Order: sequence, then structure tokens, then C-alpha cells
Amino acid sequence: MATRKEEEVDLTQKVDLSVADILALITKIQADQATALTTAGEKNAEVLGNALEKLSPHYETPGEKANKEYLRGISRQVELDKIRNKKKTEYNCPHLLDNGRSQVGAFFGIKLLTGEVVGICCYCRKTISSLNPKHEKYWKKINGTVAECGQVSGLNDPIEAGLKRLVGDEQDRVRKNRAEFIRVETDKTGDFED
Repeated sequence: MATRKEEEVDLTQKVDLSVADILALITKIQADQATALTTAGEKNAEVLGNALEKLSPHYETPGEKANKEYLRGISRQVELDKIRNKKKTEYNCPHLLDNGRSQVGAFFGIKLLTGEVVGICCYCRKTISSLNPKHEKYWKKINGTVAECGQVSGLNDPIEAGLKRLVGDEQDRVRKNRAEFIRVETDKTGDFED
């Protein structure tokens, strides 16, 4: 390994420097110090930023939080509006088709494997069930033949078709409770609404 020889400088020698040379030297020293500080400051800022990021990887600025909350509010409002519009459409739908001679029901029936018969309005997509006593008034408006999903018995009475999936005393209990419900609701309102 080669060793470096230090140069010997004679400090007793007279040096001629002008004021301009001294000012240039001071300016150079200040520029070198500013560059060193800037470089060190940038490195420190980068290290600090990385450390903060590692400490809290899910950190959100207040602006980001406010934006997310605003977007959630808009999404919530859109979904509520969809539900309100669906309910309004169902409420205002007459559930009737005009076939030229008279009006018939707009519900198309589907018999499920469980024996329950459901009807779907072709206008508003309202779904009615044979097991819900509140929907009994709509069964008079079933349009066409009820589509079947595997079972063939009980097409004439959708309520009885739904009860066939129950056994023995359960059928009697449901019939009795249903009759009581219809009696109470009819006494209250004169007619029962959905």
C-alpha cells in the first residue's frame, strides 16, 4: 500500500491576498456550508419521512379523511334514494295489465320447490308471497298460469300449497294463527295493506 507524503507548507512565508480574494474565499466557504447543510437537511427529511411512514402506514391527512367521509355520504344518499324510488314505484303501481278487453293482474306466479308461490309484478318488480296473509288480495290478480319448480300439487290455492311443506299439527296451527291475524287486521282497518 502506497503512503501519501504530506507536503510541507512554510507558514512563515508572506501571502499576498487582496480584499476581493478574501471576499471570494468567504463566499466559497459559505456556499460549501450551505450545500452541505442542504444535503444533510434533505437526507434528514427523507429519513424522518420514512420513519413516520413506517410508524403509521395508514395515516390519512385531514383532507383525505374529509374526502372519504364526503364520498361515503354521497354513496349512502344514492342508496337511500334507490330504496325510496323503489318503494314509491311499488306504491304508485296499479299492478294491472290492460289486455284490451279488461284489466288483469300484472303479477306472474312462480311456485317454488318448498311449495310457496311467489308473484312478481311485471312493472315495479314487487314480490308477493303466498305465505304472507297481507298479500292475499294480490293473488286475485295473478296473470296466466303459475310456473312450477318441480312440484305439481296445490296450484289452485297458493296458501294451501305453502302449508303442504309443513306437517300435521303445524299446518293446523298456522291456519288458526292466519285466520286470527286476518280477523284482527280486518277489524282494525277494514282491509289490510302491505
